[in-house]
Amino acid sequence: MKNLLTLLAFIGSLTAFGQRDTTKKFTVTEVMAEFPGGYNGLVEYLKKNVKYPEEQKKKKIEGRVVVKFMITKEGAIDSVSIMKSEPDIDAFKEEAIRVVKNMPKWTPGTQNGKIVRVYYTLPLGFRL
Repeated sequence: MKNLLTLLAFIGSLTAFGQRDTTKKFTVTEVMAEFPGGYNGLVEYLKKNVKYPEEQKKKKIEGRVVVKFMITKEGAIDSVSIMKSEPDIDAFKEEAIRVVKNMPKWTPGTQNGKIVRVYYTLPLGFRL
């Protein structure tokens, strides 16, 4: 299964909102939120936990889903949503949401020395 996925991770925006107000949600911070083990830890987590939907596997359907979620001040995952799915297949979207919701706590981001909530955008490629 590990070889079935092409995994990418990126921060999906260039603008921070409410930089002086730590109750706001950020898309970019001075110190970004980080998955345990950093980028490599995130890739390993995804390789081990993403399950290719059986029906799409049998039909040899590939796809890409872009998931947006928030990392809270406590490092928990919140507000998980699908930004884009190509093709628009529920099984890919459901699997992407499942794996993101089950992530371990992250190290939260900081802005002006204060812990803040940060949005993160994660594209997941389903490739055979």
